[in-house]
Amino acid sequence: MYIDDYLILSDAQALTISTNSTNVVDTLAAGHGHNDMVWAKFQVDTLFAGTAGTTVQLAIQASAAGSVFTTITSVDVALASLTAGAVPFVVKIPLGVYRYIRAYYTVTVSGSLTAGKIDCRLVKDVDVTEDRIL
Repeated sequence: MYIDDYLILSDAQALTISTNSTNVVDTLAAGHGHNDMVWAKFQVDTLFAGTAGTTVQLAIQASAAGSVFTTITSVDVALASLTAGAVPFVVKIPLGVYRYIRAYYTVTVSGSLTAGKIDCRLVKDVDVTEDRIL
């Protein structure tokens, strides 16, 4: 898998509270293929720790002007699943989505995080596991 520095939303971003990704991608910037299939891949960089029962919502958000963002897809992930190297969420970004894309992380109010880092990258290719009955 090739990683483009300009398509990194979060790189070992520490999470203890709800926040947006470190970077925002402008899909009309020079060098970005408009018709390419793009995936958002979230990967745990450093083991998460916190209150039992804590969940983190991993979301991809989009904006037409780069100011007001709307969630286009998300998933809730339990603290126990946020182990180093885990890939808790991979999602295809729909074609024609708004111009600006970012990740957003929501930590549940009932719990808290004390440690953990996450990566989120926009990539062209991902490993897909299919369950097949032979």
